[in-house]
Amino acid sequence: MNSDSANCHRLWSACPTPLTPGFEIDEDSLHRSVDWQHSLGIEGLFVAGTCGEGACLAESAIDLLARKAVEFSAGRMPVSVQVTDNSIDRVIDRIRRAQQAGVDLVTVAPPLFEVGVTDRSLRHFYGGVLDLSPLPVCIYQLNRKTLLPAAFIEEIYMHPNLRMIKDSTADAERQKLVFAVAEKRSDLVVLTGTEIGYYEDFICGFHGGLLGTAILNAKWALAMHAAISAGDHRLAKAISDHMSDFMLAIFGGKSIRSWMGGLKMCLHRMGIFTSTTSYYDMPPTEDVQESIEDLVARKFWEYDPSLVGSETNAS
Repeated sequence: MNSDSANCHRLWSACPTPLTPGFEIDEDSLHRSVDWQHSLGIEGLFVAGTCGEGACLAESAIDLLARKAVEFSAGRMPVSVQVTDNSIDRVIDRIRRAQQAGVDLVTVAPPLFEVGVTDRSLRHFYGGVLDLSPLPVCIYQLNRKTLLPAAFIEEIYMHPNLRMIKDSTADAERQKLVFAVAEKRSDLVVLTGTEIGYYEDFICGFHGGLLGTAILNAKWALAMHAAISAGDHRLAKAISDHMSDFMLAIFGGKSIRSWMGGLKMCLHRMGIFTSTTSYYDMPPTEDVQESIEDLVARKFWEYDPSLVGSETNAS
């Protein structure tokens, strides 16, 4: 895997979107969120993604979210916004809006409407977006039937306008193809989106993570990166296991039944979000609420090597 130090052990946040009870962008909470994430050591912000409820937000709300994220970041962290849509024309329209908002790059996931999608149409979709985009592009791959066909990975990922990849496929064979392209491109950053079991996916060859949970676990994730750099994989695995444990407690167990509800309740109790309002109907159960209250009282986000049974401090 590419060992360029500029690419190693990166951490981006797929930011949850703070909403008012009336489902408007909560600008005060967003400002606190951006400042908080910078204080954690997060490198870049990705807004209006899956964790950011971007598929539910009005275009005007996404424009405001992107513009304010750029304003509040004030050059401290690059900002990307999701521009996923069903055709090249619609994606390019959204990219132009993102450009006006001042973002640094855009993120494109598979088309939302999967009817009539073929291998050839996906090749055309990604290639056309990369050719026409006035901004650098991040491609976000999920394990869906609209996944970029393996036969076209090298062709698309070698495109000079592609700067970053978020891979949430957990598909080892596909990932090998992606890493082979990254070996040829020192400017291409390849990040995993896997959050539960972060270590196992990370060590396959990723440069870092683009995580919806980074707003909560960034200090732990960065400590895991540091442990790997120091050659202490036992500690790195223990840190990752601890991260998985407290994230599952917040999300309601392996079924992830209260993912967004637990995440926003946690941020509310931490004083970052004013409201827990979400488009997703995933309220935390009473036992999850109790777990969150306990975790917040113990400031679970602070890296503590004693909690993973090691005398080594990798932070």
